[in-house]
Amino acid sequence: NGSQDSFRRLQSAWECLRQAETRQAYDEQLFLKEQKLESKRQAAMPVSLSELEVGHDDESDEHVYIYTCRCGEELQIWQDEIPALDESFLTECSGCSFSYSVMNDLFK
Repeated sequence: NGSQDSFRRLQSAWECLRQAETRQAYDEQLFLKEQKLESKRQAAMPVSLSELEVGHDDESDEHVYIYTCRCGEELQIWQDEIPALDESFLTECSGCSFSYSVMNDLFK
């Protein structure tokens, strides 16, 4: 049930945040996660969406943007995963975990 799941998540958050020790541990974990993401952003290779090869999936009738990583693995970015125009997003290669910062220079 959705309302029971929501209640459990809220109860769990309350249990974590009401005690100083668990709240501090949560804050530290969140801070480390944000640092890791920022580090990935800084190290990511920038590419523009317009540089990627465009494919089409006949089954879903969606466009997919394809980029070949330096390791040879193909990155696939589906059209519905793309943010607004002039925004960038991070994506990782599943073959080597190299990060790319993809700039949407096409649409939306």
